[in-house]
Amino acid sequence: MRLEKVSVEGFKTFKNRQNIELPYKYTAIVGPNGSGKSNLIDALCFVIGRSRGMRTDRLAELIYNGGTEGKPSDEAIVSAYFSLEDEQKQIVKITRIVRRDGKTQYKINYKASLSDPILSKNDKNISKEKILETIGDNEYNVLLQNDITNFIEMSPKERRGVIDEICGIADYDEKKTDAIKELASVEEKISGANVQLNERRENLKILEKEKEDAIKFKENKKEISTLERVYNYINLRETEKKINDCEISAKGLCDVRDSYKVSEGNIKTKKTELETKISDINKQLIENEKKRGESDVSLLNAEQRYLKTENKKLMELNEKINFAVQKKDELNNIFASSSNRIKNFSGRIKQIEQIIADTKISEIECKVMELKDKIYNLKISGSNARNKYENEKNNSDEKRKRCNLKIAEISKYLAREQELAREIDNKSHVYKEIFEKLSKLRKEKFSAEKEYEQLIEGHEKIRGEYVRKKEILKNLRKNLIADYLKKATGGIYGTVSELCRVSDATYRKAIYSAAGNRMENIVVENENTAVKCVNLLKAGRIGRATFLPLNKININLPNESPAGLGFARGFLIYDEKFENIITYLLRNTIIVENPDDFKPLIGRYRMVSLDGDIAEKEGSISGGFIKETLNFNEISDEINALEGKLSAAEEEIEMVKERKI
Repeated sequence: MRLEKVSVEGFKTFKNRQNIELPYKYTAIVGPNGSGKSNLIDALCFVIGRSRGMRTDRLAELIYNGGTEGKPSDEAIVSAYFSLEDEQKQIVKITRIVRRDGKTQYKINYKASLSDPILSKNDKNISKEKILETIGDNEYNVLLQNDITNFIEMSPKERRGVIDEICGIADYDEKKTDAIKELASVEEKISGANVQLNERRENLKILEKEKEDAIKFKENKKEISTLERVYNYINLRETEKKINDCEISAKGLCDVRDSYKVSEGNIKTKKTELETKISDINKQLIENEKKRGESDVSLLNAEQRYLKTENKKLMELNEKINFAVQKKDELNNIFASSSNRIKNFSGRIKQIEQIIADTKISEIECKVMELKDKIYNLKISGSNARNKYENEKNNSDEKRKRCNLKIAEISKYLAREQELAREIDNKSHVYKEIFEKLSKLRKEKFSAEKEYEQLIEGHEKIRGEYVRKKEILKNLRKNLIADYLKKATGGIYGTVSELCRVSDATYRKAIYSAAGNRMENIVVENENTAVKCVNLLKAGRIGRATFLPLNKININLPNESPAGLGFARGFLIYDEKFENIITYLLRNTIIVENPDDFKPLIGRYRMVSLDGDIAEKEGSISGGFIKETLNFNEISDEINALEGKLSAAEEEIEMVKERKI
């Protein structure tokens, strides 16, 4: 593969497209300063992807900037033409484009592709990566300015490095260095893993302890479940007893129900008597209604008789009218027959007759109208009276029905009231007895439950105290190490706490807080005994301990008068030969009453208050709540006392269970 041509456009000083042919074998590019020779080398490095050696920090700076008056380009394009050494002599064009935003793009044979195959050679795909791998960012494929001068001026060691890099030996040196670093990191990880393994072992011991506690917890839980079953059994027995009492009371209620049935028969007889009375009352009401109806009928009959008389009078008047009309006709005939005789007086007679007739007819007609009005009024009054009679009759029926319903309802309410009164009288005594029994049972149950809860609470409290003291005893069993060593070898006096005691219990907390765990240090005769004891502990895998050789512990303190309540070592009683040990543990620590006394003495003494708060000579203060530490014998005695209390509480609980059952 050989570079045939380079094409540049918009790259640095090359504004327009420039094609630079590179003939076979040797090509030299010459020109004055500033003509673009170095820019051509930068273009070649840019297109083959070699960033080292380019004289710029940002790719966007490679674009033509327009100079002083020209227009800047939007992008820079560099193309490299390579000829492949095959039979067809194919030409591969690699183009790289950079834009103002700094983004670049590769094109191979005018295709925007990065890794796709571009052509085939002997059934093998050739891509941009393979081409650039051949002529790309290899440090010695392209020699930049001053590279030969630098190579000549290199020291032999530097030249050896270049040759190693060209030959590929430098890669192995780097791999060797990386392997050494990786080996160191692996060793570091192994040491860390060992530390973690030791921590896990310690955690395993803690977990084993927690396992034992969990087993104890399960046992306690099992015991609690048995107690709960006993308690539930007691409740069941009490409930069964209550059910029996309820059944007895139910039998009593059945007797009461039978008595209710007897009283119900009596009520039914009384009800029939009341119904007969109600029927008698209804009969009386009906008779009264009948009487009222008969009075109304008599009134109607009187009105009818009055109407008959009036009709009779009307008929008489009609007969009189008819008679008058007939008489008029007769007179007319007489007047007609004697018309000749009385022609002269006919007009006057006619006038007189007409007047007489008119007056009589008008009077008769007036009377007739009056009679008709009276008849009409009588008919209306009769119809009203009949309607009134019917309405009153209907109302009386409805009233009678309502009265009967009310009487029945009243009798029902009276009977129910009497029944309820009797039922209340009968049941009140039974309910009173039942309520008294229930209240008595509730009181007994409440007192028993309260007593049981108090016993359980006391039992749990004693058990908790017992467990706590057991734990303290376990921690204090470090003294057994001293006992073990005493049996195994000589020259051991015991722990500091065994070799001294506090003169007054008031100062116990202060002294034990000031000495701390050092009170459990073991006093031995000399350093040989101490080393022997350490080896024994290792061999027996018993534990760890701190040994104080009596012949080596020698403390000389300056004479100074104590402040506060006095030196802490002055409140201990011990043998004189252990004075150096006690002085070593407490030195010039003084005891004060409370932390307020620390303030004027800070910086002069190490101080401890009666409550166990500590102020160091350097100025630090530590304190708070602290449990009183007891020695081994005191803890053992207290545990024995607690075991006695625990057994007594359990016996009392069993007695309460038996009493409940």
